[in-house]
Amino acid sequence: MEESQDKISRARAELGTAQINLLEAYLSKIREGYQTLKKREGQSVLDGLDDLVKSMEGQRSTEKFPRMNSAFDREKAIKIRKEAGFSLKELAKELEFPLHRYVQLQGYENGRNKPGNPPKGMVSKPYIEWLKQHGYNPFGL
Repeated sequence: MEESQDKISRARAELGTAQINLLEAYLSKIREGYQTLKKREGQSVLDGLDDLVKSMEGQRSTEKFPRMNSAFDREKAIKIRKEAGFSLKELAKELEFPLHRYVQLQGYENGRNKPGNPPKGMVSKPYIEWLKQHGYNPFGL
């Protein structure tokens, strides 16, 4: 029984060391990558790290997803979609998105994701353009 406890203790110590090594590898990778980022992207990394440190210190952010672009107002986007008479799936169809892209729109509206500024990609670009055509231009593009 004592031998089993020793093995468990050693394994836990090795695991702790491996986790520290993994953390150091992540930090090194972040440091290397940060140096090649544009100013806005670098700020996003710093904001994310700041949020992480605050959460480790027990501080809670008031936003559900604070690191994401705050210019996009999901409630305003939902209101515009509903006023235009579309369900989320109908809007995805209107924008000619494959059905699986509906999930990305859903993420924008529930606050899990936010379109980038400037919008890039197969979903965010046409979605923001559609919102602009309906009177909402979150990024002033």
